[in-house]
Amino acid sequence: MEKFIKVKAVVIDNGDPSVGIDPFFWEIECPFYGDEDEDNKEFFRKEIQKLYKEFAEGKIHVFYSYEKID
Repeated sequence: MEKFIKVKAVVIDNGDPSVGIDPFFWEIECPFYGDEDEDNKEFFRKEIQKLYKEFAEGKIHVFYSYEKID
């Protein structure tokens, strides 16, 4: 039986603490599993980055977090 992986994209807005804008983050449940094609994951990550850039005060970073589901 195949093990499924729960995948979340973590979006981090670094803010600008020098002017009182604290860092902030969001978590997004992704529509794919851990064995998803790397090109698809990278495309999705870049699209999330573009979308959240409109709402952020600082530089945006997006990375994936994986959790094994038994």
